[in-house]
Amino acid sequence: PNLKRRHLYITGKVWVTYNRNVEECLDQSLKEMGLDYFDLYSIHLPCSLRQNKKKDILPRDGTGKLDFDNEFDYMDVWRQMERLYLSGKIRSVGLANFSLFQLRRIVENCAIKPQVVQIECHPYLIEREIRAYCRKHHIHVQSFSPLYWSLPKEALVESLKAQGVTGISRRNSITFDRATETKYS
Repeated sequence: PNLKRRHLYITGKVWVTYNRNVEECLDQSLKEMGLDYFDLYSIHLPCSLRQNKKKDILPRDGTGKLDFDNEFDYMDVWRQMERLYLSGKIRSVGLANFSLFQLRRIVENCAIKPQVVQIECHPYLIEREIRAYCRKHHIHVQSFSPLYWSLPKEALVESLKAQGVTGISRRNSITFDRATETKYS
């Protein structure tokens, strides 16, 4: 009832078949969601697949293999993202699944620096180097799979206990079962 758009932080990502036309992907997503802008819009992957006439999510070549666009350069996608940022259709720009080398290349050659980098980061993949680089350049790090969710529940609980995380959750009245009930049920 009283919830306004400004109270929400909505993110999106450009899919790898739209890297040659980021604005088309953005406009389609905005229209489908009934939005005027995204708070954060990110490049999903530093690779590209050729878009076919059927607009398949994972287009394949004549041999059945993924149809990679080998002439693709993620810097071209970043330049499109910068233009969309300046247009106001996106309020912040980000990267997902980029290596430190790829992130450095963008930062060293961009007009607008990424505000967010999403990487896999959890107790078994700490990513110190990329996190330090982001800290130095004032780029927020967003983790996916922060609890390394592919572990069996029992192994994850033991790992968290060993690292003292369960004590933190107890002090804040958050139980592991409540926090993970949708993931593991």
